[in-house]
Amino acid sequence: MEDQIRAVICSVPAMAEFQFHDFEYLYDPDEKILHVVFNRERDADDSFFAEDSGSADGNVLIHLAQGMIVGFSILDTELGKESS
Repeated sequence: MEDQIRAVICSVPAMAEFQFHDFEYLYDPDEKILHVVFNRERDADDSFFAEDSGSADGNVLIHLAQGMIVGFSILDTELGKESS
């Protein structure tokens, strides 16, 4: 699963710098959303949709805290389903 998530990170231009960062993830089967967090210490205060969702099978919503990327969610995805 981590390799698949890392492939998505590498394929989305806005997040390419995070390809080597550690992350945690959680799949919400009810909403079909995969949540990925780079920094649990900071709460997101803004979000935007990535213009290019790369290899993700759904829309990528990037989360920011004071202008810095702290995580992302893939909406309407099956990626992560097997880990829930």
